[in-house]
Amino acid sequence: MSEVDVEQPRAGAAGRLRNSRPGGGRIGPPSRAALAGLALAAASIAASCGQASGGPPAPTSACAASTKPTSPPPYAVEFRFRNDGPSSLFVLKSCGGYDFGVSWCGTGFTDRLNDPVVCECSCDDPQCGKVCGQCAPDEGTEIAAGASLDRPWSGISTTLAPSAAGQCVVSRDLGAGRYRVSIWVYDTAAGALARARPRVVSLDFELPAPSGIVDVPLAPSPDDVCDPTPDAPVPVCTGGEPHDTPCGLASGLTFASEGGLALSYDSETLTPPATDVRSRRGSGMTTPFATCSTQLPRCSRDARVATTRDLTRALAQPDVAASFGADTPVFGSDPRGSDGSITVVTRPDGTSVGLGEPCFSTVCDHPLTSAFQTLESVLARISEQQLSDPTCAALPTSPP
Repeated sequence: MSEVDVEQPRAGAAGRLRNSRPGGGRIGPPSRAALAGLALAAASIAASCGQASGGPPAPTSACAASTKPTSPPPYAVEFRFRNDGPSSLFVLKSCGGYDFGVSWCGTGFTDRLNDPVVCECSCDDPQCGKVCGQCAPDEGTEIAAGASLDRPWSGISTTLAPSAAGQCVVSRDLGAGRYRVSIWVYDTAAGALARARPRVVSLDFELPAPSGIVDVPLAPSPDDVCDPTPDAPVPVCTGGEPHDTPCGLASGLTFASEGGLALSYDSETLTPPATDVRSRRGSGMTTPFATCSTQLPRCSRDARVATTRDLTRALAQPDVAASFGADTPVFGSDPRGSDGSITVVTRPDGTSVGLGEPCFSTVCDHPLTSAFQTLESVLARISEQQLSDPTCAALPTSPP
């Protein structure tokens, strides 16, 4: 490994806080965390442009292209992920293809513009609803020393959003301007498959790109690190920071799954500025039999990594901030009566809120609005990031 410090997000696919059944399965419908992530993606569309599908984002002086384009969007490019190092590197290939992300300068690189699309249909299709087959197994793809992985990209944002059928795709042409591509790189194929401590490689580029090629060196670089001194004091997050600006939590919280039948239950407690402690207790136990501690990223150059800024912004949304109560009001449907669970978020003052299922086919006293789904998605990503860290991945799944 290089001696250059590298950002190491504990990043993985979005998922619910862990409740362990025999065999390691999770409690609850498998689509819930995915739908929460879709809401976050849909919200990022509104944040990034505030316009209908098909229009380019409005440029700002700092985010505009250096030269005026001679043709309308979309501006297709080829990303050339180049390994000039002395040994092989690996990237993750999953159901949606190779795992890289794109974000736009105009949102402080906070949006996610290329969610992996497998077989979803357009949100403009009123008959949208498909049954997808199984994905091929994940693969850790080797990029040998001196080789490159070339991936075409259309220059069209494909962002997943919730629909009555599950999910659909919102597409729009991305206009001329400054963007960022990020990819997670691993030292081994096994590390890629486990999504364990990836190294973020990122590059700012422009659309349209000269010659239609964006060359992305994969060697470690100080430019990839947004928080080079993670123990140094940083300002308290406001939620409005760019994604690559470090900041700390203003106050703590605890979140955990409640309900369902499981052998063990996890909770996570976040304390300022960025400590994340996981506690695991057995069914019927009041004290944990295992704990682990990691640090929530205080920033990231990859919009797909959940950070202190993302959590602060999600909690600051007006309907979320006003929802906490002494009696744990539940937003969305509550499946606890049928072996389901909700996520309960508790503040230091003891007030809490429950995040239930989307209200697609049921009547809810309090709808699970996009702001609550965004919060749920951020918490799910924080949980999965921590579980992909070897410190927490090694926690025993049952009491000794």
